[in-house]
Amino acid sequence: YKREKTIYFRKLDGLDKITTLMIKTIAAHNQDLIEDIDTVHGRLVELKKRLKPSDRARVLEL
Repeated sequence: YKREKTIYFRKLDGLDKITTLMIKTIAAHNQDLIEDIDTVHGRLVELKKRLKPSDRARVLEL
């Protein structure tokens, strides 16, 4: 039990560090996209939906 508890808290600490890093590195005008989302995965998915280039933009870039 003690080992499982240690692993759990390490994972939780890692997720907290990822969340902190995301908040520090995302531009202020994009912060409102993720403020209501609780999970790291949910935040990453939302940012991907909003910030990835459209197909047309990718074609124009080539």
